[in-house]
Amino acid sequence: MAGLVVPNGWSPEHGPHEDGVAYCQQIVWNHFTNTIEAADILGEHKEFRAQLAAARRQAGRAPGGQVGPAHGMDGRPGRSQG
Repeated sequence: MAGLVVPNGWSPEHGPHEDGVAYCQQIVWNHFTNTIEAADILGEHKEFRAQLAAARRQAGRAPGGQVGPAHGMDGRPGRSQG
């Protein structure tokens, strides 16, 4: 996985601690997005907003868009659950 990843993440559905767990990546991506949108609405914190936007681009969106039973331990479809 390239770019920024959440280290030592854990998915409540799939288990082990590892870097770049889709569940954790999605939480961080959503947090960045919500904060960027709030800064836009308020018209404030433009420098911080730009930093978050750059970090969000580096992190990308976690594979699959959602974590659920159809996804494997790392969020990728087609892997067996452990």
